[in-house]
Amino acid sequence: MSEKEDMGEIEKTFPPCFPAGFREKLMGLGAKEQQLVVYHICKYGVIDDDAFLGTWEETQRGLRISRKKLDPQDVGSYSTSCHILPKDSRRILRTTLRNPPKAIVTKGIIQPHKGLSQVTAERDNKVRDSHVDWWIYLNACVYCDFQEVNIDEECK
Repeated sequence: MSEKEDMGEIEKTFPPCFPAGFREKLMGLGAKEQQLVVYHICKYGVIDDDAFLGTWEETQRGLRISRKKLDPQDVGSYSTSCHILPKDSRRILRTTLRNPPKAIVTKGIIQPHKGLSQVTAERDNKVRDSHVDWWIYLNACVYCDFQEVNIDEECK
């Protein structure tokens, strides 16, 4: 982690693949810099920068083959997915992702100075779980705020 990042001085910009005016659009929809304790699935078993890429960027880099076409107008297409409740991460891991062999679940803190986030249900009334959309600022080191957990133990 750089000294600038340690001081909370991360530039509030998003990756170049995000549309122009994205920060303003997110804030208009209620996203904010906030601290949240969340669970995040690292599909390849490694806690690193690539494990926290947003869906759009992950797809652009060829690291994800999407079963559905991403909507460039949907702000959720650009986010990193997390959950507030461990049971929701466990359900996604076992059903939607079909238990990828190397996947691990991590628990950590969304730091306010590292991006914007929003409990998805605040924006989308179809969402019924604790899903959080997290739009991480370019060059923010977020993986250092997470560690692997035993999701079954977390759900007890």
